[in-house]
Amino acid sequence: MRNPVERPEISSIQSFDFSCHLGSRSHVRRSMSDTPAKEPETKQLNVSEYPTVLGVPTHVLQYGTLGDSVKSLVLIIPGNPGVPDFYAEYMEIIYKGLGEKVPVWAVAHAGHVPAPKQYKGQYDPVGNPFTLEGQTQHKVVFIQEHIPKNLNLVLIGHSIGCQIIIEIMKRLPKWNIIKSYLLFPTIERMAVSPQGQYATPLLRYARWLAYPLTLAASYLPKSLQEGIIRKYMSQRNVPECTIKGALCLFDAACQQNSMYMANDEMQLVREPDLQGIRENLDKILLYYGLTDHWCPVEYYHDMKKVFPQGNIILCEKGYEHAFVLESSVGMAELTLEWLKCDLE
Repeated sequence: MRNPVERPEISSIQSFDFSCHLGSRSHVRRSMSDTPAKEPETKQLNVSEYPTVLGVPTHVLQYGTLGDSVKSLVLIIPGNPGVPDFYAEYMEIIYKGLGEKVPVWAVAHAGHVPAPKQYKGQYDPVGNPFTLEGQTQHKVVFIQEHIPKNLNLVLIGHSIGCQIIIEIMKRLPKWNIIKSYLLFPTIERMAVSPQGQYATPLLRYARWLAYPLTLAASYLPKSLQEGIIRKYMSQRNVPECTIKGALCLFDAACQQNSMYMANDEMQLVREPDLQGIRENLDKILLYYGLTDHWCPVEYYHDMKKVFPQGNIILCEKGYEHAFVLESSVGMAELTLEWLKCDLE
């Protein structure tokens, strides 16, 4: 990222539909000196930056940084909650699979990750960046301010991040977006989907009830908050990064911003932007889940009928919508196959 801000300690669930990941795993770097062997040195593969975007300090998880030799960048636009830590395992596998030569970044949604204390004074939102439109413009501005136009840019969207990417491609025609992978895309009929029928009335009428509960829970010791998450996830084989990302849900403001955005999604994401897809069809890959209750299989078949020549894939591996919970390794390996072809 150009002009990076001071790198703080990383402190930070993804998608209100529980879409996400954490865990910054490190690898060993061997000493090359002739002196007696020392303890292996660990190298931190990721860093966290908090640039201010539309007046909101925004978590950007980075595997790799920009330099003169960098020609390509992979940028992930998350689901909701938009917490980059949920994607850490997925990102690390991709970064390593590309030889650690192509940076892989994920940018949070505005207000979905609490900023470290030293950045609180920079909080001065411009307009309303917490709506779906505001979050879309937030990503547009982030790209404009931090990603050079000449880079080969690959966008990866998850869930509502796919809807945002379709808009980004329309609004940034001068950026060299070579491909967009839209994973489990909630780009149409969200409120009438099986999961949407359940979530819509709750988000519209009952989301305010969550605030006092979350506010009270925010005062619990971090160790107890983490214990609650681990208990909730105990029957699932989730990566450590999910635990870290889920801690954001104990921040009352972050949870309200996530639910506010989700309510907006239910009201606004109705018909798919077929024109936006058509204009960039050669750059778009759509990947639908076989058992996805946010975008059921019928949505895949409908899209395939409209664009029979499009790169529209139905998952055969049974990955769930929130793939970062238990399937980030498999999804990362699949994504790597696509990237190695498209970055050649």
